[in-house]
Amino acid sequence: MNHTSTSGKRNSLILFVLIFIPHIIFATDYYVRSGGNDSKTGTSISLAWKTIAKVNTINFSAGDRILFEGGTTFSGNIYFDSSDAGTSANPIVITSYGTGRALVDAGTSYGFFAYNTAGVSIQNISFSGSGSSNVKDGILFYNDLAGDIQLDYIRIDSVEVSGFNENGINIGSWNNASGYQNVTIKNALVHDNARGGISSYAQAIYGHKNFTVSYSKTYNNPGRPDITSVSSGSGIVMGGVDGMLIEHCESYNNGAQNGHLGGGPVGIWCWSSNNVIIQYNESHHNHAGLDKDGGGFDFDGGTTNSITQYNYSHDNEGAGLLFAEYTGATPMINDTIRYNISENDGRKNNYGGLEFYGGSPFSNCTVYNNTVFANGKGLVNGVPSVVYLYGSNFSNVSIYNNNFISDDNAYLINSGDGPSTSVIQFKGNNYYSANSNFQILWGANTYTSLAQWKSAATGQEMEGSNDLGMSDDPKVLNMGAGGTISDLTSLQALTAYQLTAGSPLIDAGLNLNLSPYSCFPGKQDFWGNPIPSGSGYDIGANEFDITTGIKAENKLATTSVYPTLFDDHLTISWASQNDNHLKVELFDVTGDRIFSKEVIVNRGLDQFTISEGLHTLSTGVYFAVISNAESRVTKKLVK
Repeated sequence: MNHTSTSGKRNSLILFVLIFIPHIIFATDYYVRSGGNDSKTGTSISLAWKTIAKVNTINFSAGDRILFEGGTTFSGNIYFDSSDAGTSANPIVITSYGTGRALVDAGTSYGFFAYNTAGVSIQNISFSGSGSSNVKDGILFYNDLAGDIQLDYIRIDSVEVSGFNENGINIGSWNNASGYQNVTIKNALVHDNARGGISSYAQAIYGHKNFTVSYSKTYNNPGRPDITSVSSGSGIVMGGVDGMLIEHCESYNNGAQNGHLGGGPVGIWCWSSNNVIIQYNESHHNHAGLDKDGGGFDFDGGTTNSITQYNYSHDNEGAGLLFAEYTGATPMINDTIRYNISENDGRKNNYGGLEFYGGSPFSNCTVYNNTVFANGKGLVNGVPSVVYLYGSNFSNVSIYNNNFISDDNAYLINSGDGPSTSVIQFKGNNYYSANSNFQILWGANTYTSLAQWKSAATGQEMEGSNDLGMSDDPKVLNMGAGGTISDLTSLQALTAYQLTAGSPLIDAGLNLNLSPYSCFPGKQDFWGNPIPSGSGYDIGANEFDITTGIKAENKLATTSVYPTLFDDHLTISWASQNDNHLKVELFDVTGDRIFSKEVIVNRGLDQFTISEGLHTLSTGVYFAVISNAESRVTKKLVK
């Protein structure tokens, strides 16, 4: 029998340790506080540094953390370069410790600047510039490395950025296809920055990859009157990204000082990007500045294969929902706008709630099941439209199953060209004038009824010899009174524009799965109702639950599901006058049911807890639907 000697075992152990030492991360926590001393090591609170200047002399490695004393202001500008690099698994972290957030008072320069480096997490800290005397961005990552290098991992979470003369947060690159990948910006308050809120750009069409912007607010970013060559004052504007999600954000009161005559800001938009989803956002009261844009949401030049869905746009000076292909842009193709609501947009310069602009040609875009309300009251200038077609430099654009409503002399459609059906096709929509002033401006003609528009051989709202489209009172709740929703986790609490029993729009929509439409209608409406609900699809952003006559909204004030930010369990309180069976279902954002359970509840207010399988769910947004024979309640939850 062969025996290993003790010395042999020891040598093997030494060899094992030597082999694996390079894989061990020796990370260090560094502290910065008002009572610190830059001559110390910084490795504990008692040995903390005092200034940002000291921080900038150190080369940080993967896993290191720089912790600033909470509730304290530090003057200076944090600078990282390629000698400061973390990884996605072990990023360099900049954050606060103790009580409250630390504030970086950047004065006239940037708050944080990372040049040609990534693997960085900035969280729970604030940055403030000096306002009009400042000349930089608040947080800037910039890559100009040669070789088409996409630097990996940026996370910006729970920050406040204000008072910078450029953008609040900016992710930029300019050397062919070099850029950044796996970038997350969430829980950010970005306001009162002159040039704009949150921004990205790249030299290459898709210099960046995999971005998420979520649960953030961008507001009071006015734009700059001295910048006249490009627009300024947008809330969120992302360019050059392949794979991006923008959700649960609110953007408002941006753009009032935009100085560009040729174009303007938008609350939330993207350009030169691919595979973008913009959903569950609210964009409102944004401004054009001089005379262009100032809208809610926009797919702009070069955006492809992207979807805007479940958003609420209202009271913007520009278009609520916009396709805009600027002159010289790369082709814009295969984009979709569905299940959104636009209310009182187009307050200035004759914009529409839904608008199309082709400075260069674009094609194969689809708009369906939106509700658009245009009101002619309280305007800055001009006359708004529910739908505005600026020229006809586009093709194969399809407009299906939308609920179009005008009031107070707003136009239903305004099209100076009156394009052919090869350019744009309207099919299966409802056109309703709340004040009986039906107006479709089509080329040189004005039509005062849907029948008149169709009989003029425009080819619109026809499928062969079959008449399509309606011009009926949609019978919706609270038309024109949607208001502002500040709590974005409750966007679906909006009651305006829900269909009521007896609405002619119920089951009146086209089945878009079928030829010749052949577009996937999705699995849920604006409020999270599964679609279709009845014997067919409804028109507009709401799918009425025909089986119970009750929409997915809270019918009983005493019914609750908590915590709304859940982990491994949910507690449900249900009010009932009788003992009965209750059904609890959980749906993901696509409408797929992922959980179902039946329970028996007692008379009065009963409470029970469910936990089966909840800990295995991935992070994201879910809808809990609790129902019995008489009532149905939907609650939006976040994991």
